[in-house]
Amino acid sequence: ASILSEQPLNRQSLAELEKGLEAELTREQLANASALLLEKIGELMDEAIAAAGVQPDRIFVTGGSARSPLIARFIRQKLPAIPLEGGDDFGSVAAGLARYAERLYSSQP
Repeated sequence: ASILSEQPLNRQSLAELEKGLEAELTREQLANASALLLEKIGELMDEAIAAAGVQPDRIFVTGGSARSPLIARFIRQKLPAIPLEGGDDFGSVAAGLARYAERLYSSQP
């Protein structure tokens, strides 16, 4: 199966609805559908930079969306001089949530 963010066109089977039914999806449709999400990501980036009071040395992306070339391209366009890095896409999210839960519940009796 091709990944739409990596290919210009993808045919998605809708056989569970009707045998032989397919939908053709383009990268442009994906970009249009993602515009509001990317706008929100940009706003969160701006808020984080403003709260820190400094430009980041590097940007670390994680989670399933970190694998998206569309999101990586957006981040690189927004902050082109800052290196973009990744890690364990799913393990680091789980580790972060575990640390957050520990902080939340360790102060409970």
